Amino acid sequence: MNRLLICLLPPFWLKLPPLSLSYLAASLKNQDENNSDIFIDFNSEIYQKLKTQYPQDFLIKNWESNNQNHKQFFFENLIERYPKFIDDLIDKIKKNEITHIAFSVFESNYYTTMKTIENLKKQCQNIIIIVGGPEITKILTLNKKKEIQADIWAVGEGENAIISIKNGSAKSQYYFEEIKNIDDLAYPDFTIFNLNNYKVNNCLPILMSRGCINNCSFCSEKKLYKNFKFRQHSSEYTIEMLKYLNKKFNINWFIFQDSLINANLEKLEKLCILMIDKLPNMKWEAQIYIRNDMPIELFKLLKKAGCYNLFVGLESGSDYILQKMNKRFDTNTAINFFKKCKLADLHFEISLIIGHPFETKKTIDDTKKFLIKNSDLIPKIAQINPYIYYEFSDISKDDLTPLDFDVNQEINDILNIANDCKIRYTKAFVNNLLN
Repeated sequence: MNRLLICLLPPFWLKLPPLSLSYLAASLKNQDENNSDIFIDFNSEIYQKLKTQYPQDFLIKNWESNNQNHKQFFFENLIERYPKFIDDLIDKIKKNEITHIAFSVFESNYYTTMKTIENLKKQCQNIIIIVGGPEITKILTLNKKKEIQADIWAVGEGENAIISIKNGSAKSQYYFEEIKNIDDLAYPDFTIFNLNNYKVNNCLPILMSRGCINNCSFCSEKKLYKNFKFRQHSSEYTIEMLKYLNKKFNINWFIFQDSLINANLEKLEKLCILMIDKLPNMKWEAQIYIRNDMPIELFKLLKKAGCYNLFVGLESGSDYILQKMNKRFDTNTAINFFKKCKLADLHFEISLIIGHPFETKKTIDDTKKFLIKNSDLIPKIAQINPYIYYEFSDISKDDLTPLDFDVNQEINDILNIANDCKIRYTKAFVNNLLN
């Protein structure tokens, strides 16, 4: 039977432990409770190591930056400050008799992972390299496999693939081996992490679903799934998972990382009732979708069940742009949704995207007017960013024509409107997908 080292390399989000590793660990341990495979969040471990030595360093300050140039040079900067990184990794492989090393690959850590694999191939030729994660799905879909020197590719969800690899399967590619009933999954295993290493203490990330019921044109998430666009845990599974994590880690603060929590209103209502009964002191936040058929009673139930904040992907105050984004709601629906949040005393934050390929000066003005007119309903702008083209989305490069306005200036104008209208925003989340 193979011996695995499964890891996440930097740079990546530092606020919470990564769910990718926790689900893989849970699946392997569910097969064998004495499982001896090794799981390492190198992103967190290396950050903690370097933060002590270089607290004011550029690398530390920009660890979670989405700037493309920073990502490309991150590996070189990392090796400069931690020259023994590759040697230490090889030492771990040899000391633990590792046969396979698996990397969880995202857009943010792709370059670092690629360069690390290049070095491993040169110095540790017998090790089998496994790659999986969202970026790997994108690479294979776009026929860019040759960019990274891997022996085994896991496209889509990794739980079934990692179990097969552990048991000695000789396949070189696992292609969307998705789990139909996600209630069959073991609860995510956070014991593999030092939870004190993360920026948000006493809080855990969780999922009650996989995928999304929507099809926003600018989003690439839908391409990460093939056989099942959307699956959701039963309310009973989710509450039992929450109870387990609450008892195991003495934590009652959770962040749902689902694309949206209100895909199924009946399940959401049932879950809230169970939360109120089983975990009355729980607090949580989530992303939610604007829909017109969500009754005010359910908003009030969310509040009673411990919801303290909702992230709402409004994106635009122009009906024309919302239609081009395929958001499936209009501004009137959004206003009614915000009113229900306010009536239920539910705090929420909106996201805005400025400069969509079909954006014009008029549609920007529509967004500004929307914010001014409804400022008493909008507590906060969660983030505001220029439109970013993802080649994995449904938008064609042919649509990327020059805009007739300065996006950065328009964002500044919107922030001035926010100041005048007393709509709060966090400076760190202005252009946060670019900085």
